[in-house]
Amino acid sequence: MSGQLGKIGVGLCGLAAAMSLSVGCTAARAAAPKATVEASAPPVAATIAAKPIVGKGTPFTSPDLGFELDKPAGESWALATNVTSPEGRPIPVVVAHPESGAQIVIQTSEPVESPKNLATMLREKLQTEQTLTLSRPEKLSITSGADAYGFNFAVKGEAKGRVAVIEVGEQVVLVVASWPENADKGVVQQIDDVVKSVRVPNNAAKAMLRPDKA
Repeated sequence: MSGQLGKIGVGLCGLAAAMSLSVGCTAARAAAPKATVEASAPPVAATIAAKPIVGKGTPFTSPDLGFELDKPAGESWALATNVTSPEGRPIPVVVAHPESGAQIVIQTSEPVESPKNLATMLREKLQTEQTLTLSRPEKLSITSGADAYGFNFAVKGEAKGRVAVIEVGEQVVLVVASWPENADKGVVQQIDDVVKSVRVPNNAAKAMLRPDKA
């Protein structure tokens, strides 16, 4: 996967960058896409299982960004760092499934708020517009036990997606994933596995952790 990112469904880079306005992520700032809230949107907690990941991925560690995750095993998924979107926005990490068009954008931020508050802020930022349907923010079950909240979004007839805000040491990791509506269930499960796997690197120094987490 090259450093130049192709077209992303539902303006994934734009969505992630717009969210960075609220959480101070590393991506460039941009305007939020239009969105609306629908009670019918599926709850994110119901779609991310609590089972631990066992041999489902290949660990990827970013010492500079201070987090680790598991990329789905096999060659169907690609991982790239320091990616540039078509609009010129810098994206720290992207995990993509080219065959289906599914992509996961990952950014980091200082924890100015708790994951619950940040997820609520992000959802409120999007709810005044008119293209996306959004579920309510709910607590996520992360394999490491980290504090995490998120919500789902969808564009009827086009794509579905998921947002997760995960506490990792002294920062939060923002994960924004998108996939076509007709994507295979296995691809969606692999996206869930990536979200659940985000964690502090095994070799992280205690200085990376909050005092109450060390």
